[in-house]
Amino acid sequence: WVTFVGWSVGGFGMGLLFNPTSHVAMGSADAATAGLASTQLSVADVFGFSIMAAFGGAMVSLADQTALRLAPALGVVFALGTAASIVGVFAGRNVRSIDVSPPPASDRRSLS
Repeated sequence: WVTFVGWSVGGFGMGLLFNPTSHVAMGSADAATAGLASTQLSVADVFGFSIMAAFGGAMVSLADQTALRLAPALGVVFALGTAASIVGVFAGRNVRSIDVSPPPASDRRSLS
C-alpha cells in the first residue's frame, strides 16, 4: 500500500505540473526559438527521469546484494525525489512571472 500511495502522489504531481510547465516554456518562446525551447524542455525531462531511474535501480541492486532491505532502499529513493521536489519549489520562487496569454487575433502571424 505504501508503494501505491507513493506512486499515486508522484503521478498526481507529474500530471499537475507537466502540462503547465510545457505551456509556459513554449508560450514564452517566440517562433524563432520554439524549437530550442522544446528541445531544452525534452532534455530536462529525460535527464531528470534517467537520473532518478538510475539511482532507483542502483538502490534496488544494493538491496539485493547486501543486507539492506528493499523497503528502506525504496524509501531512500522516494526521500531523494521528495528532496529534489522541495529544492525545485524553492528554486522556482526566483523565476519571474510572464504573461503567456495568446496575442490578440490581429497580432497573430500566419504559419502558412
